[in-house]
Amino acid sequence: MWAAGIHAGPVRVGAASGEHVEKIMKIFQLLVLISQWPALPALFTVEMLKPLYTVEFKDTVRIECRFSINDNFQQDHLSVFWHQLLPNNTDLEVFRMFRGTESLKSQHTRYKGRASLMTEPLKDGLAVLQISNVQIEDSGRYRCLIDLNGDPDYKETTLSVKASYNNSAAKFFVMRRPENKSEVELICQSQGYPPVKVLWRDSKGRNLTSHAMSNGFFGTNHLFQVSSRLNVPAPTLETFSCTFWNESLKNPFTAFLTIPDVIQTSGAMETSHLPPLVVPFSVVIVTVVTMVVVGVILWKKKRPCQAHIGKSHRRMSELHIPINSVKDPIRNTEDLQELLKERYMSHAAEGYMTWSEEVPLFGQLANSSSQPQRLQEVLRETERLHVLEEASQEDQSSLCRALARTWADSNASDPYGVKKYSLIFLLQLTDSVWDIFGELIKQLIPRDKSSTEELQVMLMGAGSILLILDQNGVNNTASEESLRTILHKYQNLEILLTKHLEGQHIS
Repeated sequence: MWAAGIHAGPVRVGAASGEHVEKIMKIFQLLVLISQWPALPALFTVEMLKPLYTVEFKDTVRIECRFSINDNFQQDHLSVFWHQLLPNNTDLEVFRMFRGTESLKSQHTRYKGRASLMTEPLKDGLAVLQISNVQIEDSGRYRCLIDLNGDPDYKETTLSVKASYNNSAAKFFVMRRPENKSEVELICQSQGYPPVKVLWRDSKGRNLTSHAMSNGFFGTNHLFQVSSRLNVPAPTLETFSCTFWNESLKNPFTAFLTIPDVIQTSGAMETSHLPPLVVPFSVVIVTVVTMVVVGVILWKKKRPCQAHIGKSHRRMSELHIPINSVKDPIRNTEDLQELLKERYMSHAAEGYMTWSEEVPLFGQLANSSSQPQRLQEVLRETERLHVLEEASQEDQSSLCRALARTWADSNASDPYGVKKYSLIFLLQLTDSVWDIFGELIKQLIPRDKSSTEELQVMLMGAGSILLILDQNGVNNTASEESLRTILHKYQNLEILLTKHLEGQHIS
């Protein structure tokens, strides 16, 4: 018994001591990690301070983008690019600072004199874009792309521009109708943004909107001009309201119109709750007629221009303008689109056909009914990297060229859905070590139009991109790992790869 007791004691003490030592070691390791924390490499990141910025028409807005910096921050190693992203997958350059120096050569004319980058906050890791005299067309998505010491990242935010349908922008009239003196016409007019409906109610809250006549149009400043008329019996002592309503407006503007005792037949009288203002109805008629005439003249002037543009595109397609027709440097996605489409369209004689010209269907690009399947659906299932198989190299190359040509030809049908891509690059794989940007410059984009550094920045936020790699019988060193690395860096990129030679595998 005594021996058993002696044996049990040390076991318990030893276990407790072991746990204590283990805790001490964990604390020691944590202290070492904390002491070395500043020396650990930090991942460069960019973030938007707000997902949405709302600004009033003609006001000034500041859009803030934060980026990570360290004690060794040098502004001449910093490049900042602000772009407005358009619905058609192109972009407008709002402001550019390249390696610490602003560069306005490629700034879009819409922003000249209005957009600037505040330099003082840069040392604190803030890239603040300031836009003054904000216009309606400034509404939309904005991208902040920052490159510090060759490490780029970007984030996006939304700018919403509103123009209030308030008292200063509105006009209200009460007038007797000359052709029917038993009725009074109430008129509400205003301008603003976003577009609104005019809702009418009487003093009892009954909705009279269905009895009103309303019309609206967008003016040259992109403001929505709206006018609404409601006829009511006369005489009446009621007060009527007109509301400029849109579900996105938090505080819709409402005006109350009270019919006065005396109503001029030849003129119009402002409502009693507004400052006194008399506007002759003849002036209103002349103004409306003038606006209509000016609108018709501008419309007629615009139509020949549109027709001319359409013909120019057709000529380009028919004459197959060579790639060197784009003489200016590439400044944005739109320029790059134009160059690539000319490239693919001008090589029709070399086999760049549309999908309908006996292009083979592969099992992975066809549905159960043997019909073309949307390419983005296939790529989504294969994590944005898909290898073409089940056909000869010649057929695979034919499909690659057909996809590029279909994307470039505005008149071609699009069963594979390639026109949803902002850019499509069709590259022939070579025997050399794989360098995506070097090959883009070598095969598709002349060196005098863009550098590899500018191209990297442009592609980072150029919308969705499809990279088609046609191996065409070449023993290339491109590996799945290298392609996955590219996909990780460019989240907007998808890759379509032709099958390797017999006996070869993706390394």
